[in-house]
Amino acid sequence: QNGEWKSISSDELILRAENIALGLNSIGLKKGDRAGILSANSPDWTITDAGCQLTGIIDAPIYTTLAPHSIEYIINDSGAKVFFFHYLATYKRLAEVLPNCKTIEKIVLFADTDFHAENLISLQNLEKLGEDLRKIQPDLLDELRQSVENEDVATLIYTSGTTGEPK
Repeated sequence: QNGEWKSISSDELILRAENIALGLNSIGLKKGDRAGILSANSPDWTITDAGCQLTGIIDAPIYTTLAPHSIEYIINDSGAKVFFFHYLATYKRLAEVLPNCKTIEKIVLFADTDFHAENLISLQNLEKLGEDLRKIQPDLLDELRQSVENEDVATLIYTSGTTGEPK
């Protein structure tokens, strides 16, 4: 972060993933719902993916250099209800196609910012929602975890040439 390595303990990683899982539940996502993740490799990407996996939310990782219309296609095809990405610049780059992504209910930015838009929250705020929910319903995380089965879909992977988009 900012050119320096920042350590993350196993305990912190697990706690943050659990808080993300509970935060997603608090904004209405349930097992089988979809989430798009558009970000370069980062601890936040990994922790968000883990948070989705804990409660059976199916994520669709999206390559960072895809054209906006391809991202729109993946979001709509996957039915993503929440869309995660790292930078405000990415949000601005996709501003023209986001209104066409009808399934998105919430956009979560990894980077905390003073920028405000409808349905936009920071990852930090999502984690706080999860932390608050844990205090109110301390057994909920275990219930959500127990609902996930080995046969459940974990991730939707869209690769070059497999999106079914017309040329």
